[in-house]
Amino acid sequence: MLLIVLLIVAATLAGALSGSLTARRLLRRREERVPVQPDESDPWVSAEIDQAVARWAMEHGRPEAAGLMADKLHLLHRLSQRRRWWT
Repeated sequence: MLLIVLLIVAATLAGALSGSLTARRLLRRREERVPVQPDESDPWVSAEIDQAVARWAMEHGRPEAAGLMADKLHLLHRLSQRRRWWT
């Protein structure tokens, strides 16, 4: 019975220690990241996205979906800048 109690106490301490170290590491990594602000003022990217959306809408016969698709592509571009995809 004493052996089981000692094992439970040791497992609890080991779990608490590893959990606190993991939480500390994750919080530090979050602080070290410098958020990249997407350049919203880049007219070339906006023009490329608008042209691609217009082409897509005409090819698929859905001009009413152009605005939604443009929003999705702008969001994808912002996410790629923030997460540094394709760099």
